[in-house]
Formats: sequence, C-alpha cells, structure tokens
Amino acid sequence: MSSENFEKVVLEELKALRTGQSKLEGRIGGLEGKIDAIEGKMGAMEGKIDAIEGKMDTIESKIDAIGNKLDEVEAKNAKRHLQIESKLNALFEDNKSMHEILGEHEVSIRTLMRRPV
Repeated sequence: MSSENFEKVVLEELKALRTGQSKLEGRIGGLEGKIDAIEGKMGAMEGKIDAIEGKMDTIESKIDAIGNKLDEVEAKNAKRHLQIESKLNALFEDNKSMHEILGEHEVSIRTLMRRPV
C-alpha cells in the first residue's frame, strides 16, 4: 500500500471515528436530558410522598384523639353502669322489704284484684 493510500484510509477511519464520537456525544446529551427529567420527576414524587406522610401523621393524631375520647366514654359508661346496678340492687332490696311488710298474701290479693275477670 502506498503512502497516499495509507493516509487516505487513516483519514477515512479518523472521520468515521469522529462521526461515531459525535453520535455518541449526541446520545450522551440526550441521556443526560432524560436523567435530568427523571431527577425532576423524582423530586416531585418526593414532595408528594412528604405530603402524604404529613397527612398520615394528621390522620394518626386524629385516630389517637378518637381513641382517647372512646376511652373516656367507656369510663363514663362503666361508672353509669355501676350506678344503675347499685340503684337496681337497692330497688330489689326495697321490693323484698315490701313483700315482708305487706306479706305474701296481701301482695297476691292485690295482684288478683287488678286482673279482669
């Protein structure tokens, strides 16, 4: 191969390499743009996730407040239940005393008198 042919071949190869390099640089630039876009979207997603976490914290605090109120209601209901139970027990005891005072027969007579014939 002559020196001129060799130079021509080398120059053509160099041009092909430069063309390939230019194409690669263009593709790398496109990839960088896409990576930047992905990073932007990830930033937006992080913001949305932070907002969701904030809302979840608010919901959790509200659920805790509801739980505390339920505990208060249960305590009040338990107290009222005990009061009602003690009043019923007192009424039962009073009823027993009335039966003893009036006598079982007197109560039976009064019950029969109220029934229609």
